[in-house]
This record gives sequence, C-alpha cells and structure tokens, in this order.
Amino acid sequence: MLPGRVRVADVRVRDGRIVEIGPGLDSAGEVIVDADGLTVLPGAIDPHGHQWEPGFTSRADFRDVTASAAFGGVTTLLDHPLTPPVVLDRRAFDAKVALGERTSSIDFGLHGGAAPGTLAEIEGIWEAGATGIKLFTCSTGTPLDGFDDPAALGRAFDRLGAIGALVLVHAEDAATLERSAAALHVEGRGGVADFPRWHSLEAETTATERVLDLAARSGARLYLVHASDPSVVDRVAVARDRGLVAHVETCPHYLHLTSDDIGAQGARAMTAPPVRDQVAREGLRRRLADGAIDTVGSDHCTVGPAGKAGETMESVVPGVPGLDLFLPLLLDLVADGILDMPRLAEVIASTPARIFGLPTKGAIEIGRDADLVLVDPTASMVVDERLLPSSAGWSPYDGRTLRGSVIATWSRGEPVAREGQPIERAGHGRFVARREVQRG
Repeated sequence: MLPGRVRVADVRVRDGRIVEIGPGLDSAGEVIVDADGLTVLPGAIDPHGHQWEPGFTSRADFRDVTASAAFGGVTTLLDHPLTPPVVLDRRAFDAKVALGERTSSIDFGLHGGAAPGTLAEIEGIWEAGATGIKLFTCSTGTPLDGFDDPAALGRAFDRLGAIGALVLVHAEDAATLERSAAALHVEGRGGVADFPRWHSLEAETTATERVLDLAARSGARLYLVHASDPSVVDRVAVARDRGLVAHVETCPHYLHLTSDDIGAQGARAMTAPPVRDQVAREGLRRRLADGAIDTVGSDHCTVGPAGKAGETMESVVPGVPGLDLFLPLLLDLVADGILDMPRLAEVIASTPARIFGLPTKGAIEIGRDADLVLVDPTASMVVDERLLPSSAGWSPYDGRTLRGSVIATWSRGEPVAREGQPIERAGHGRFVARREVQRG
C-alpha cells in the first residue's frame, strides 16, 4: 500500500529504514519476508493511547499497552498525559520518555497536559517535543484537572495559541454534566444505564462550540479527541471552512458499538463520551470515508473487571480496551465497502504523521522508518477476549466476527508481532519527538 494507491512491489529495508521500492528487486543475500497474497500497510499511528494498567493505575511501564498495539497493527503510540507519571511539567515529560525507552516495544510520542494551575509549564513541555497539549473542559478527578471555568479555559487557549501548540481537547461541558447528574438524582435514577443521559450529546456539543470559538479568537490549532456524534464533526467542518485549523478524531468504539450495546453489556460498553445510537454510528462512518474525520484513535483503556463492577453511573470507570483490535476493526469497515485501502492508510498513518509532526512515520516511502503491517483482508477472526494480549482480560467485541486480520507487525524493520502473538521487545521502542507540524 504505497501513498495513494495499491501497488505490487518489493520493499528493501536497511537499518530500520526503507531504502528501495520497486518490482523484482534483487534479493540475493537478503532475508526475505514473503507477503504474497497479503496487503502491506504502513504501520498505524494511534494518536490516543493510555498506558495504564487494570484498576486505572500504571505499573510504570509500557509493556502491556505496546504488546496490545503491536498485536493490533500499531507501530507508533502517542500516549496521553493522564497516567503516571502525569505529564504536567518538563520533569515529568522527561521521566516518561526515559520510562518508555526502557520498556516500550514500539516507538512512541508523548502528549503533554495543561491544568488550571500548570499553564506556566506548558512551554517547556512543547519545546521538549510534545505532539500536543491535552486539556479537559470538565473535572477529571486526577492531577490533570479540567477547565470547568470558562474564563480560565480562555486564558489557557490564549497561552497555548501564543506558543503555537496543538491543543487536544476532551470536550464535555462541566455545567451541563452537573445539571444532568442533578436531574437524574432528583428522579431517583443514576444507574449504569443512565450514563448516556449524564454524559449527554448536549454536553459534548456545548463544549465543542466553546472551544471552536476560543480557538478562532486565540489562533490556537485545535484537535478534538473522541468525537462521538456526526454533529460534532459537522461543527468542526464549518469552522474549518471559515479558516480555523481544526482536526477531529473518532474511535473504533464509536464506529462499531451503539447505545444498544450499553443495554446489552452494561458498564463494559461505557466510555466518555458514550457511544450513541445507530444513526450516529452510520453518520460517523460516512464522515470517516469522505474525509471529514481526520484520524481514528483507540482511546485504549485497560480498565479491569473491578472498574466495571459498580452499579451506579459514578462508580464505574469509563473506557474500553481497543488497541488489540485497532486495525481489524478498521479492516472490517473496508470489508463492508465503507473505506478503501488508500483511505484506510490515510486515516491510520499519513494524516496523523502530518498533524503531529512525525516526518519519518506514516508512509511506505524511501527514507521513512520501516514500520509495516502485513494484513490479510480476506481472513476472518472471531474475537475471543481470552486470547487478546491486553491485561484487561475482556473486550466489548467478544464473540464478534471481524473481516480482516493482522498477520505481522514490523517496527523499524524488526518484528514486534507475528502469527497472532506480540513479540516481547521491551526497549526497542524509541521516543519520537515532534519535528514539524503543518498548520493545515
């Protein structure tokens, strides 16, 4: 899968880089990987990973998450700042780089975080090579607290715009969430099934409109994470037409799960924002196909069974594991005719490489890193949560048949997954600093 087209060709790799592409390359003395009958895709870049372990904690390594990534066809993971060490200053950023380079099997970048009391630290994080600065518009219950005060949020955008940072936003309006929760409790409700009413679409669209306005005013570049509904994507499209530099991401769970799954699976299908109805899912699929959605991020969370065992909406940890099945879930959309292979390669590789400033990643081209995924688009797999490498131990896709399978994953010319198993390569992964960011 070369940029923009599918082509039959050989690819030569030297010292982790692609050095030659063409038909019938001389193979004398070379180690041969036979991909006959398979499609070779550029390694996926997941712009939305969390390296936490079950129980919403971190075992202070990247082993678990990068094993899942390699299994799912991901060769570069951009880790969000929410998990220990929480990246709110340069010292924590450097500590996480060192941690990742000791324990990661694949290459990784780091997003930094901005909280109301840490704005003085963001310039140091950005200068260190962060791929984005993440903030929340609602409370989080973590050191990466949200900007629930609109005035403070405005000051954050001014500061981030002044340094040219890419602002990653979790867009749910704090006041709307509080009103919804209060109304539910007045009604005597508040169970798991009420989570979508608490984290309503109104909360997401209200916050989206606010941050689009702030980005326009401040000149900040915006990246909305995990859009759950077509109306969010459409608001970004209108702002882009007016000249705003804004990007939007959705996640595999919004492309596959619906509110019916919350009814059937309960807390196992709960994530924030919630999955919406079937109409929303189909609308997101269309917008992914036509280019309105820029990227797909896993928002992978290895929430253990205890985190999903509560009976009230506040007692359940939102989030689902998804890295293990990152490419298979998207290949299933190819099998449905929703995406073609060139568009898939854009979504998973070339577009995130451009947005986040990763010029050695994102394409099968001479001079790029030899990050390659061998896939069989004709194969089918029945998801068995017991066989997935994530230590979460469960999957919201358990029992589903997905069409399209990852056969092998190569990171800088080294195999990191093969024949359905990740290969332990702790320390192979390198930190990839942001080197350029295009404004469009």
